[in-house]
Amino acid sequence: MQIRKVGGRAYSDPDILSLIDESGGLLDPYSVVRQGVNSLLEQLENFEVTFNDAFQRVCVLASLAGLQVEPMNVAQAAQERRDAVLVYANGNGKKGVIFYNTNMPTPRVIFSIAHEIVHYFFPTSRVGARFRAICKEGSKGSRELEMLCHFGASELAMPSADFKRAVRRHGFGFASVDAIRQEFGTSFEACVYRMAETAPFPAAAGLLKFRRRLSEENAGGPTSGVLFPSKPRTIGAPARKYRRQSFYYSETYPPEFVMPWNKSLPETSCVYRAAKTRAIESAVEIVPLNGRDKFLACSIEAFAAPYQPDNADPEWPDVLFLLRVIEH
Repeated sequence: MQIRKVGGRAYSDPDILSLIDESGGLLDPYSVVRQGVNSLLEQLENFEVTFNDAFQRVCVLASLAGLQVEPMNVAQAAQERRDAVLVYANGNGKKGVIFYNTNMPTPRVIFSIAHEIVHYFFPTSRVGARFRAICKEGSKGSRELEMLCHFGASELAMPSADFKRAVRRHGFGFASVDAIRQEFGTSFEACVYRMAETAPFPAAAGLLKFRRRLSEENAGGPTSGVLFPSKPRTIGAPARKYRRQSFYYSETYPPEFVMPWNKSLPETSCVYRAAKTRAIESAVEIVPLNGRDKFLACSIEAFAAPYQPDNADPEWPDVLFLLRVIEH
């Protein structure tokens, strides 16, 4: 596996490497995204028009990027699990079409269209798609391109200057999210992550899922097939815990305190209360990280995520967290 290090970050995704190679190894992928996003936002600002809603605004941004936005047909929307899909055009002077799922909530569709716009900044190849398909779920390699696209989509849908002003008006925390997201037409989750990313102090946010480690899930050996029928887990099965799925943080957040993927939180954490009460829970906590002597002291809020995927545990839903570092 090839690895390139640019701008202090290491990349292994073939499609990102292609972009880096085109510049002779000089282009920082995040700079490419930032430049592309800023160009679109500047063009949008030159229109000097007021949009009816956030959906119309993101469709205009797509048009400025040379992309059409069309709804999926009824059959496609019923089968497709994604909010939006970018289909590259085969010539005819067209760049591509973003098809959006009419069955999905509009705030999710808006952010996903912005996400697909940023995907167009990068080369696409079967090698890159295959690389991401074989990577371990949640691993750095599998998410390199997605994180770059999330970075750009956040700025397209919720420009940092505008978003910071909104947070100053309404306040930092879960209690302010609904008021802020109404201004940008985005989902609760996207707004929470953006709140952490744009904070002027060390802050982080993310999603927690109730599960075991992958190694613990597979510890019993093969679990399907005629020769190896699945066996119910009973005595001795490792307990499930809330584990880190995603993690977004501000520029001033200490990098040594980034919570590793799949890191569990202790059962004394307020995230477990939030799962049961379905209300905002908060506390000052000491979160253990990697190593015996690495701990993060923070004020943390937790709330059951409004959107729950089909595989979420009904008794232990996915939980959002928003934290502010108080000591490091």
